[in-house]
Amino acid sequence: GGQDSTAAAAKAATETDLDMLVYLDTGTGAQANREYVETIADHLGLQLWTLRTHERYSDMVHEHGFPCSGVHHICYTKLKERQISKLATVTTGELHLWTGVRRREWHAPLSEWSKEAVRQYIADHDLPESELWDTLGRSADCWCGAYGSPEELLDAEAAGLDDVTDQIRALESA
Repeated sequence: GGQDSTAAAAKAATETDLDMLVYLDTGTGAQANREYVETIADHLGLQLWTLRTHERYSDMVHEHGFPCSGVHHICYTKLKERQISKLATVTTGELHLWTGVRRREWHAPLSEWSKEAVRQYIADHDLPESELWDTLGRSADCWCGAYGSPEELLDAEAAGLDDVTDQIRALESA
């Protein structure tokens, strides 16, 4: 749902025989982000598969507290990586994972792109833009708090992401 993921999906769709996109639903993303991912899949003419994590973020927070930056890899493993492993077990033939994440072991076509290059690619290919990009300045896909600060809650409120703020406030008060 972020700019990098959007550009990577479009690049994969134009450079390969891609026929589907996979969205990893961590349970921490904004509903508006999920709707944007559906828009991109429709725009690219691709089937969208959603893999929802079986780990509950709220359970993680209740057991260990809100994550800090030093444990993002744990959140990533529990909320996303396990879903990727499951995808690999049900896929026949070759599985190519394209991502907007940079400098990873996956096929990351954007690893050396600047933010401006990503924006230009989106504009050049007339891809739909998420209203949240300008409001938040980032994807609204992950609100796990690992890189977070109290200001992120204010950003979510300002963007009208009631689903996100309600979830975070409920976890804070539990």
